[in-house]
Amino acid sequence: MYFFEKLSKLVGNEINFVNKEISVKGKVFRVEENKDSFYVYISDYECSFLCQTQDKIKKGEWFRFEGILEYDSVMASYYINVFQVKKAVPIETCDLAVNKRVELHAHSKMSSKSSILDMKELVDTATSYGHRAVAITDNENVHIIPAFYQYAKQKNIKPIFGCELNVFDESKSIMKNVNVLVKNQNGLKNLYKIITISHMNVVNKKAVITLTDLIKHRDGLLLGSSLDSFLLYYYLKGSSEDRLSELISFYDYIELFPLDCYIDSNIETSKLIDYSKTIYNLSKKLNKIVVMSGDVRYLKKEEQDYLNVMILGTSTKSKPRKQTNNVNYFRNTQEMYDKAYKIFKKIGIAKEITVKNTSKIAESIEEVVPFDLKLKVPKFESADENLRKYAYENARKIYGKELHPQIIERMEKELNNIINNGYAVIFLISTEMVKESLRFGYPIGSRGSVGSSLIAFLLGITEVNPLAPHYFCKHCGYVEFSENLNLCGFDLEKKSCPRCGKILSSDGHNIRFEVFMGYSGEKIPDIDVNFSADIFNDIQRYLEKRFGRDYCYKAGTISTISRYNAMKMVNKYYKNKEVRNVNYAHSVYISEKIKGTKLNTGQHPSAMIIIPREYDVHDFTPYQYSANSPEIGIITTHYDFKALENDLLKIDVLSHDGPTFLKMLKDLTGFDYNDIPMDDERVLSLFSSTKELGVDLSEIETEIGTLGVPEVWTPFSHKMLIETRPKTFYDLCRTNSLAHGTNIWFNNAREIVLKNTADINQIVSCRDDILIMLEYYGVDSKLSFRIMEKVRKGKDLTDEEISAIKDSNAPEWYLDSLRKIHYLFPKAHAVAYMIMAYKIAYYKLYYPLEFYSVYFTVRAKCFDIGIVMSEELTLKLIKILSKNEFQHNYEQSNVYSTLKTVYEMRKRGYDFLGPDKDKSEAHVFKIEGDYLRIPLTKMKNIGNKKANKIIRQRQQQKII
Repeated sequence: MYFFEKLSKLVGNEINFVNKEISVKGKVFRVEENKDSFYVYISDYECSFLCQTQDKIKKGEWFRFEGILEYDSVMASYYINVFQVKKAVPIETCDLAVNKRVELHAHSKMSSKSSILDMKELVDTATSYGHRAVAITDNENVHIIPAFYQYAKQKNIKPIFGCELNVFDESKSIMKNVNVLVKNQNGLKNLYKIITISHMNVVNKKAVITLTDLIKHRDGLLLGSSLDSFLLYYYLKGSSEDRLSELISFYDYIELFPLDCYIDSNIETSKLIDYSKTIYNLSKKLNKIVVMSGDVRYLKKEEQDYLNVMILGTSTKSKPRKQTNNVNYFRNTQEMYDKAYKIFKKIGIAKEITVKNTSKIAESIEEVVPFDLKLKVPKFESADENLRKYAYENARKIYGKELHPQIIERMEKELNNIINNGYAVIFLISTEMVKESLRFGYPIGSRGSVGSSLIAFLLGITEVNPLAPHYFCKHCGYVEFSENLNLCGFDLEKKSCPRCGKILSSDGHNIRFEVFMGYSGEKIPDIDVNFSADIFNDIQRYLEKRFGRDYCYKAGTISTISRYNAMKMVNKYYKNKEVRNVNYAHSVYISEKIKGTKLNTGQHPSAMIIIPREYDVHDFTPYQYSANSPEIGIITTHYDFKALENDLLKIDVLSHDGPTFLKMLKDLTGFDYNDIPMDDERVLSLFSSTKELGVDLSEIETEIGTLGVPEVWTPFSHKMLIETRPKTFYDLCRTNSLAHGTNIWFNNAREIVLKNTADINQIVSCRDDILIMLEYYGVDSKLSFRIMEKVRKGKDLTDEEISAIKDSNAPEWYLDSLRKIHYLFPKAHAVAYMIMAYKIAYYKLYYPLEFYSVYFTVRAKCFDIGIVMSEELTLKLIKILSKNEFQHNYEQSNVYSTLKTVYEMRKRGYDFLGPDKDKSEAHVFKIEGDYLRIPLTKMKNIGNKKANKIIRQRQQQKII
C-alpha cells in the first residue's frame, strides 16, 4: 500500500497508482449520496480528492481513507474505492503566541462580491487560535450579525459587530471608508439607523452616509480609520500634520494594515511605511489607540486565488472587475506581529498595535444581544378571550350547542397551548386576513401544517378539519366518530342521524396538532394561507394599513452565488491554466469556498414582518430598498425573514391559482363551491381515469382526468396517480403527500408495495404517519415526535432513536424506509391541496366549458393561436414535448399543459373561436355557445394596455 501524507504527492501523479492500494488523509468537506454508496470529497487545503465509500462519513472531520485508486469516466476524475476508513490527525495552522491578537476588520461572504470568508470558518479558526474575540465588518451591511451572534455564542467567543461604511464628506465632496464597531446595545441600534440611512441614500448602487449623519448617530460606536481612509487620502495629498491630527481626533481608534494589503493601490512601500509611522506618532500625541488590522477576505493564504475566481466570475462587460493582488488572509498573532515589525522595526510598537491595543478594544466592548429569541406580537385587546369566544361560537354553529367531549378536549388542548404561549394574536390576524379575502369574494386555501389545528379550522383559516373521521348532524348536533382511520370523513358511507333521521354530514382527516405547534405547543405557529393573485397586493396593503407603514415591512432576502454558478466560475478561471492541483475534487472544494457569497438583496414573495407599536424597527433590523434600487421603490427589512422569525411576527401572504379558479367558476356557473359534495364518486374517479369525461386520451398518453386542475396537472402528478389509482379521498391525499416528498416513493415505498412487503396504507406517506405509526408500534410518544421531526428533514437518527424503532413492533422494512427519506410533506398541506383540486375537478366534470374558460384565462400564459387553432399542430407539438416531459422548464411546462388541455377540450366536443376586436374580451376566454372566444391579449403585439384601450373604445362606440 502506498501512503500519502499530503495529497499534493498524489494529485497529478495518479496514472502511476491506478488499480493500486493507496492511503490518503484529508478533511471531509462534502458528501454526496449515490445509490448504494457515497461520494466523499476530502481536502488538506492545498489539494483535494474524491473517495467512494459504503458508509456515510461525517462532514468537517479528518479521516484516513484506504482503498483502490480507480478512474470514473462519467465524472472524468480519479477516485479511491475505499475499503477502510480511520480517524486522522488534522493538519491545521495554530497560534502559539502566549498573548493573542484580536482581528477587528474582517469581511464575510456578505461583503457583496468582495470576500469569500465563511463566517463559521472564521469563528472556528479564531476559537482554535485561542483568540478571545473577533470582529466582522462587512462592506455597507450587517446581514451577518444574526448568524454571527448565534454561532460565536455557541463557540464561546465574543462576537464584535461592525460595518465598513461609505462616508461622504459634504464639505470636501469626497467619499472614503470608515470602519465602525458596536460598543454597546445603544450602539447597535445606532448602527441599524446608519445602515437604514445609507441604504435609503443609494448612489450608483452603493449605500452612502454623510459625515453629518454619521456624527449624529455615533453614540455607542467606535469609529476606526479603515484602509481606504480619509487619513490616507489627505496624507497622499501632502496635508500638514495639523490637518492630519485634526482628522485623527475624529476617530476613536486608528487602523494600520500590513504593507501587502495595499498592493493594488500601487503606493510605494517607502510611502506606506512613512504614512504608518506618521499616523502612529500623531495618534500617540492625541492619546488615540492604534491597531493593526488585516482587512480579512479569505481564511488561508493559499485561498487568494479563489477570491480572484469569484471576482472575475462576477465581472461583466458593463462592470468589468480586476483580480486582486492584496494579501487578505486571517493571520495569527505571530504573522501579524511580523508585519507590524516590518514597518516600525520596534518590538514594543509591534506588540502594542498587534496584541495590546486590539485586546484593549475587544475588552471595552460590552456584550451586545441583537435578538432575545422571544416572539413579540402586536397587542390586541382581549385577544385570548376573543380567540376562545370565536372558536366556541363557530364550533357550536357546526356541531350544535352541546359539543361532543372529544371536540371540547381537542379545542381545550389547542387553546391552552396557543394562549399560554402568547400566540392568540397570530390566529386573530390570520382570521382578519381571511375575512378581507372573503370581502373581495375570494376563498382562501391553506398550506403547510396549519390544517393540523382545529382552532384554525373553526376560525376559517383552513378548510382542513383535523379531527378523526366523524359524522355530524347539522340539524340536531349529533356527533359520531369512526373507528376506521384508513379513510377520512369524506369517505364515510352515507347514513341517517339516529337522533332526528336527517342525512348526516361527515368530515375529519385525523391530523395531530403536534405536527403544527410542536410536542408541547411551543413552536411559533407558521400560518400559511393562499390568496388569489387578483387580491394578493390588496391583502398586503391591508396589513400595512392595519398595523401602520412604519410597523409593517416586506421581508428582505439575500441572493448569493449558487453551487452551480460557483463551479462554472472555477471551470472558467482554470480552463486555460496549467494548474496541477486543480482536479475535479479541488474544483468542487474551491466552488464550496465561493458559493454563498452575496450578490444582491431582494424581497420575499410572501413574507411580511410586523413590529409591535411599542418598539421601533431599529430595535430589530435596519430597512432598505430591495436590490439597493430606489427606482423599484420597494422597502424591505435589511435582515432576511429567517433572522427575524423568532423575534417578530412573520405573516405569509401567498399567491395561488386555486382561489382564483373557484371565484371565477362560481361567478360563471352561479354554483357556490361551498355547496360541492365532497363524496361524489364520479369526481373522485377523475383522479384515476378519464372514464367520466367520456374521452379517450391515449393518443396523448394521458390516463387521468385532471388535466388543467391545479396541483394535479403536471406529468409527475399524473405518474403518481397512475401508479396509486386512489379510490378514496384518503388515498388521494396520501398520493399527493408521496408526490411532494423526496426519496419517499421512488426507490423507497414503491418497491415495498410492489414486492407486497406492505400495503400502500402501511407505508410512510407524510410526516404525520411516522408519529402515529411509531406510537402504534410501541415507541414513546415524545421520542416518536422527535424521530418524525428528524426524518422529515432528512436528518440522521441517533443510536437511541434507531434502537427504539428496532425494539418496537415496527416491521423490518420500516427503519430502512425512514433512513432513505430526505423530505416529508405535512398531511394537512396535502389535504388542503386536494380539497381545492377536488372542488375544481367538480366544475370540470359538471361545468366543462366554464372550467376550460377559467383554466385558459388563468393558466395559459404561453398560448400560440397558430398552433392551438390547428388540431394537427397541437398534437404534433404535444408528442414532441412528451419525449422529455419531466425535464421541462417553466415555458415548456406551460405550453405542454395548455396543449394537452386544448386536446382534451376538443375531445369533449368544444372548440375555440379566433380573436375578434369586436367580440373578444381583453383577458378572458369568453363562452359563446360551445366555443371559447380567444381574448385580445393572446394576439401578437397586443398587451394589457392596448387590449383595455380597444375594449374602452368599443364601449364608447356602443354608447354613441
